[in-house]
Amino acid sequence: MTCWCHHAILPPRRPAHLLRKREAGEVSRTVFGMMGDRLAGVPRIGRAAALVLALALGLGGCDSAEERAERHFNAALALIEAGDADRALVELRNVFQLDGNHREARRIYAETQLARGEIADAWGNYLRLAEQYPDDIGARRVLADLAARAGDWENARRHAQAGAALAPDDPGLASVLAALAYRAAVESRDDAARAAAVVRARALVDAGGPVFAARNVVIDDLVARAQDGDALAEIDSALQEHPDEAELHHLRLRLLMRVGAEAEVSAQLRAMVERFPQDATLPDRLLAWYRDRGLEAEAAAFLRERAAADPADPWPRLALVRHLNDTAGPDAALAELQRLAETAPNAGLALRYRVVAALRRHDDGAADAVIDELAALIAGLSAAERDLPEARDAAVTLARLLQGAGRDHEAEPLIAGVLAADAGHVGALRIQAARAIAADRTDEAIVLLRRALAEDPRDAATMTLMAEAHLRDGSRDLAGERLALAVEVSGRGVAESLRYAGFLVDVGREAAAETVLMDALRANPGRAELIAGLAELRIRRGAHDLARRDLAALRAGDDGAAGPVLRRLEAQLLEAEGRRDDLVAFLDTLVGQGAGDISAVAMIAQTLLADGKPQEAAGYVERLMQASPGDPSLRFLRAGLHAMEGELAAAEDIYAALMAEHPGAEGPVRALHALLSGQGRDDEAAAVLRAGIAERPDSAMLNWMLASDLETAGDIDGAIAIYETLHAAAPENDVFANNLASLLSRHRADAETLLRAQRIARRLRAADEPAFRSTWGWILFLRGDAAAALPHLRHAAEGLPDHAEIQYQLGRALAGTGQVAAARPVLERAAALDAGGAIALRAEAALAGLAAAEAARTGQ
Repeated sequence: MTCWCHHAILPPRRPAHLLRKREAGEVSRTVFGMMGDRLAGVPRIGRAAALVLALALGLGGCDSAEERAERHFNAALALIEAGDADRALVELRNVFQLDGNHREARRIYAETQLARGEIADAWGNYLRLAEQYPDDIGARRVLADLAARAGDWENARRHAQAGAALAPDDPGLASVLAALAYRAAVESRDDAARAAAVVRARALVDAGGPVFAARNVVIDDLVARAQDGDALAEIDSALQEHPDEAELHHLRLRLLMRVGAEAEVSAQLRAMVERFPQDATLPDRLLAWYRDRGLEAEAAAFLRERAAADPADPWPRLALVRHLNDTAGPDAALAELQRLAETAPNAGLALRYRVVAALRRHDDGAADAVIDELAALIAGLSAAERDLPEARDAAVTLARLLQGAGRDHEAEPLIAGVLAADAGHVGALRIQAARAIAADRTDEAIVLLRRALAEDPRDAATMTLMAEAHLRDGSRDLAGERLALAVEVSGRGVAESLRYAGFLVDVGREAAAETVLMDALRANPGRAELIAGLAELRIRRGAHDLARRDLAALRAGDDGAAGPVLRRLEAQLLEAEGRRDDLVAFLDTLVGQGAGDISAVAMIAQTLLADGKPQEAAGYVERLMQASPGDPSLRFLRAGLHAMEGELAAAEDIYAALMAEHPGAEGPVRALHALLSGQGRDDEAAAVLRAGIAERPDSAMLNWMLASDLETAGDIDGAIAIYETLHAAAPENDVFANNLASLLSRHRADAETLLRAQRIARRLRAADEPAFRSTWGWILFLRGDAAAALPHLRHAAEGLPDHAEIQYQLGRALAGTGQVAAARPVLERAAALDAGGAIALRAEAALAGLAAAEAARTGQ
């Protein structure tokens, strides 16, 4: 439901300036000045006569501005009475042009826009009214209510308090003040103050009147106390006052599900589909509801009803195809697509249905056959059909399939052909940009994506890809702006909001991330991903009461899919609150019920270890092993406990046995490799790793471990070769990019290699990770820009003060910028940290070079 304790959006923007009524004298001077200009060439006697005539005409033939404004105002009233709001608003705007302070015109304009759902314009005009007439209680009341409903608590408080100072008994203002008190009490965890706020809100609701904010307090309290029946009654009353309040509809739906009123749930979903046609998720939710209960006929009827309403809308027809696939099988779905293609009202829709039919076969695993079918379909189009937008879309779809099959060379000419016919085709530009990003050609990608945005400035997918390009380019601020815009243009889309919130968390702006998720939840009420994201963020931030309410909401709407996430978050909350005994009991219950996976067992063991109870942890795992002696996960966990207790032989035996029994599993390979390496048994560890890679040649983790081993052993070319493969397969992975760029720059000095290393590492220039910044800084230094390198190497050296190579790099950069006195102690520290090693030799050579240069300069 509307959670009154944590809304937050920005208020509508106020106009940049206010129209002010001119003084009569100013108007007169302006008019006379204009007349004087027009009469400049008339003879003196003629000018005087003309001026007298002009004044006479002006005074006798024109009404005052106030009179003209009043005529427009009366016309607006008549039009509103006749139900013509559009023309009435035009007349009211004419009033404002003549008299910007017309109080009743401003009020009626704001009321009309509010009734039409134009909230931003209504807000701006009520705000103007309150500024021009600070004693206007009605304007303050509406502003306070709008701000509270939007979660803009600062403005809600300002207007409610200003209004209450003039009318302390006004129920609308008191309603908002009660909501403010309730929110403050929830945030401060003051149960007494919260109860008092609920009593105030309840009294206002019982007294009647437009007290929406107070009613939401009552609803929130009832839901929190699981008084579902009473909450539903209050929601119904609130919806009579505000029938289009989407969050209340979603809350009503969740409560009906919770009490098991299935017939009412169905009716509520149907009503929401009709009331909120812009919410594309609702029809899918209704279909899922029908399907989950075996109401196949109702689902089909709903889709046919939607299809009949708009013959040109493919969504209900394609949804019916999916429904047939689930209920009657793929043959029935493909037959329906064939029928749709044959009866489509135009060639473009027919082609779209044929492409979808091919893709359905692709979903069934016949990838090569579908690629061939789509290629034949496109090749067989007539000249006229090739010019259809759907034909270019089909070519882009085929290109994506070819790329997915590793046939990039075949996809390239398709994309080139689409762009030759339509240089602004957004899908084709996005594919080209994604390829450029993967190849670290971020400048090229950004140019392509700007072209795509010029074609469709509100395309969220393009903005998201642009954000990725900016991140690869090391421009975090620009990436954040694009992610924020993607959220805006998607209408607070779920995926876009989660992505932007994750970015904000990564850059340390957790409060802003919480606001983004709350806004998204208001736009997509009940979405489990958003509720779970909010709960996890609030656990991190220590807002445990709010997190607990999020988990209650997640539990109320759980259809089974959210179960694992819910259990994980409940465990995280118990751990964050330090309730270790409760955590162990909770996890043990899950394990006993079969609801907990091995992670629950591992978490119990970790908790017991953290409490200094290793024997209890081992005993717990062994008891589970007695019930499931062959369980490989339990055996793996027991081996880890052996290793932690120094029982290395026992751990080694279990890991070796698991490797033999499950040759494709990474876990035993990684664990045994680490165990052997830790004992100095490097040859045996290398053999284990190579055996694992033989079974899993595409394992990124195992190959990464091998690259690290090769680097340690001095086989730099071998390590670079592996990192080249890893970077090509996962170009978004910053660690692989850093390691590749670092090895290239440290071990290959040619200009071409350094340029490529710089292109790969560009994404790291704004990173917080010291090792990443050292890579970028050192590449800049090697390419001759010591001044640009210096701040990056300082950042790295401050973050890793005991890292000899980074200290050496900083010393070289200081010397390169002429700061010889500062460079010496840094180079000496590098030599001391790596006494007798390769870095020490390089640092000593650099120091000797500085001394020689100083001696040459002084002539000594």
